[in-house]
Amino acid sequence: MCTQHTYRQLVLAGLGAALLTIAIGLPAYARKLPGRRVVAGTRGECLIAQAGQQASLPLLTLVPASHLSLTTRPYPEFFWFNPQLLGQTVVFQLHAVDHNLNTQRLLYEKPVMIGNRVGIHSLQLPNDGSVPPLQVGQLYRWSVTPQCYNEAERNLVWRVMGWVEPIAAPGTAESGTLEQQALAAAQADRWLDAFSLLKQATCEALPSRQSAVTDSWWHHLDQLDLEQTQIDLPRFKQQAIANLNLLCE
Repeated sequence: MCTQHTYRQLVLAGLGAALLTIAIGLPAYARKLPGRRVVAGTRGECLIAQAGQQASLPLLTLVPASHLSLTTRPYPEFFWFNPQLLGQTVVFQLHAVDHNLNTQRLLYEKPVMIGNRVGIHSLQLPNDGSVPPLQVGQLYRWSVTPQCYNEAERNLVWRVMGWVEPIAAPGTAESGTLEQQALAAAQADRWLDAFSLLKQATCEALPSRQSAVTDSWWHHLDQLDLEQTQIDLPRFKQQAIANLNLLCE
């Protein structure tokens, strides 16, 4: 942990003079950036809920309560939970922001066909020259928006978002199993990296390792403090874990 605290002030959009002070070098869990991990409601045009059935779970980003994940990867992978939506496509966006959290530029936008596949989905930022690598010291905002409302309603109600901040990679190579590496990444607030490692473990797991990988997913989902979102946690985790194979398609 860095002991030199360099302070900068970030102006919260829509809150006028309200200020958020972030200590650069503080652990990510000590920061709190504005964001939305889950959609505002659990019913509506976007969510499919048959008569007499439970309402669908909400769209949800896999980020901690701070809304921020660090990463050592210049092209990280982003993760969210997709419920059963009326629209079968979501739009992923990645923006660079300035020190006031104002959008500087749109770096990447991609429609993602989800269909009716309920579970954890991911998007790998492409390393093909179409997107510049994420830079250490730059803050980025990412979002997922279902295409089932008009643009104004989507932005207001249905967009979920998080933040990612690249940091320098550690000087020593990661060691241990993929699950152990994921645990170390999460403990360092590198949540996107942790879930990427768990995805790799899921898709490469031999039958003898599947139970350990599943247990690791349970543990990491528990560490996101999703109780604050007031979603049906047991049902969310059951559906997320049951459909991990979606990540390998």
